[in-house]
Amino acid sequence: MLSTTSIVSPTLSLHAQRASSIFQNSVQRSLTRSASVSNDLGVRNTDQLTYSRRLQSEAKQNMILGNNLQGTISQSQTQEALLQLAIKKYDRMSVLAAESQNVFMSREERSNLQSEFDQLRADIFEMREGTFNGQNLFRGKTYEIIQFDDDQDGNPDPIDWQRAYNDANARNAADPLNEHYMATITSYEEQIEIKGQVGEANTNAWLGGSDNNNEGNWRWVTGPEKGQQFWNGQYGDAQPSSLKNAFNNWGEGEPNDAGGEDYLQISVASTPKGSWNDLPNTDSASSDYQPLAYVLETDQGKQQSFLPSGSLSLENISLPTFVDSSVINIDNVSNAQSASVDIELTLDKLHRQLANVGSNRSQAEIAMDRMSRNIMAAETSLSRMSDNHFIDDLTGMAKNSVRSESSAAMLTQAKGLTSKLTETLLLNFQ
Repeated sequence: MLSTTSIVSPTLSLHAQRASSIFQNSVQRSLTRSASVSNDLGVRNTDQLTYSRRLQSEAKQNMILGNNLQGTISQSQTQEALLQLAIKKYDRMSVLAAESQNVFMSREERSNLQSEFDQLRADIFEMREGTFNGQNLFRGKTYEIIQFDDDQDGNPDPIDWQRAYNDANARNAADPLNEHYMATITSYEEQIEIKGQVGEANTNAWLGGSDNNNEGNWRWVTGPEKGQQFWNGQYGDAQPSSLKNAFNNWGEGEPNDAGGEDYLQISVASTPKGSWNDLPNTDSASSDYQPLAYVLETDQGKQQSFLPSGSLSLENISLPTFVDSSVINIDNVSNAQSASVDIELTLDKLHRQLANVGSNRSQAEIAMDRMSRNIMAAETSLSRMSDNHFIDDLTGMAKNSVRSESSAAMLTQAKGLTSKLTETLLLNFQ
């Protein structure tokens, strides 16, 4: 006699376990929207499986790039906070400069104002050195006093203009990310910055200007301004209308071409200190005027934030500072008046930098929003595929249930059937 459980029970158990397993897997995929579509889908729909994997890969890539953009946004927020703080400090310096113009102020009172003024200046200069994730927070133009100590005696050696020119070109060739060249001074702001550095180093330094090719026709021969004329003739000569807006800062009685002087330097020996002088291409001029350095100007390359297609180029953000107290101070009425003008120009530049920060952050936020939508679209597609697979699994489970119920119903009527026939029937329902 055939037992009704000897074959039926194992068969029902197998179908139930399989249906339950498929159902649990589908629920898990449905809850985890970005989970991988199961490998068995590849058997039934290879194209859908390939597409799902591509979507997952793109979503992961977008998430990584989105984190980078978030870093860009955080960096811009830090820049904005420091620029706002610098504006507050410069505003206070402006107030101190105005107070110091009081002709009835005592020496002690003015000295106290100068001390606070110097501290604020130093605070802002320190802020300029800030970094974010290993990158300089403030980029753009930088200036550096370059000196040589060939005999290694601890003192800078005299250098001629040509050596300085060659050294700057070598530095530029070795750095594909930034542009280096002998400094060109085309604005009062640049003059203040470089004058401060030269004053701090207390040395004469070569600049990237010359009239070697055409006497009296002074041009910048380095950097982006290469070929641009900034002076014509000698000291006191009337300048043509074409040079009306060209910046120059010649010292008293300069240029004078005394003995064939065709190269430009910024000099601590000129009057006023830190003004320009013409000099021969030499390393053996008088000790008062011989350059022991040159000013290297660097245009830092723009930062890049990479996107799924292309990249986002960000404006460099700079923080204008006064390096040396000798450049800007309020120790008397005249200097305080000059300081007020310099600070006003600096505040204008700071507000322009704030606008650039806002532009950078806006670009990054728009790119971030676009990538977020891409991620959501990919997850939605994965979810739909998972739902379709879920429906397939429910259908399979229903079929298994029907098979199991049919097996049981048939077997209840199978008491008179032979064991061989029962096994044949069950196999047909698997």
